[in-house]
Amino acid sequence: MQIVSIKKQKNGFYKLVGHDESVMLADEVIINNNILFKKELSEEEINNYLKENYKYECLNKTYKFFKTKLRSKKEVKKYLSKFELNKNDYDFIISKLESQHLLDDNRYVEAYVYDRFNIYHDGVNKIKKDLLSHNISEDIIDKELSKIDYQDIYDKLEKLLIKKINHNTKYPKGEFKRKMELEFFNLGYEISMIDEIIDSNYKPLNEDVLIEKEAAKLINKYQNKYEPNKLKMTVKQKLYQKGYSIEMINEIINKKL
Repeated sequence: MQIVSIKKQKNGFYKLVGHDESVMLADEVIINNNILFKKELSEEEINNYLKENYKYECLNKTYKFFKTKLRSKKEVKKYLSKFELNKNDYDFIISKLESQHLLDDNRYVEAYVYDRFNIYHDGVNKIKKDLLSHNISEDIIDKELSKIDYQDIYDKLEKLLIKKINHNTKYPKGEFKRKMELEFFNLGYEISMIDEIIDSNYKPLNEDVLIEKEAAKLINKYQNKYEPNKLKMTVKQKLYQKGYSIEMINEIINKKL
């Protein structure tokens, strides 16, 4: 290949243009092999340069993998597995990323904790569980999570739960509390904190009206399926599961059935 021109690209690669072909090489390959001073390349030289260039192509793609957010070592390892890299090239890419502080567990955990706690709704327990799944040291995770003040966690959860409370129009307190416990426990918050906030902020609904509607709906649903005693037992059980008190349930059952 006779080199007609060498054009530097925006991504740091060079385009070597010949009469009827072109080759894209990383600047490191260009410099390492003094290609800028060569007028012609043999087919063997081009093949050797392309082999050397492959790790830089993969490195460049990995940089793009970091474009939207920091990545854990586990994520990068999985990403690099898509490429047929030998051990030397793989180690080269990892070393390059580490030297540029792109692969840094402390930095990754700091950014992850900030995003998940401040931007999303995740609680401390879920954040820790997710970070452990990336094979990151528990000591690093605990050190960063310890920076989150208890009151900040409480205030965040309280804000989320009060919004739920204000939009609740159909669930009695018992059922509402169970739903919130499940939802926010899965998001990483402690049950005791969830209950404390609900107990302090819950706005009582007119449960007499709610149980009246619910009982009527259940009776209509099961009255043609069960005999009277079985119907009463079924309706009682369903109402109890929804958080109504035994007193309210017995009163509505005696009234309706």
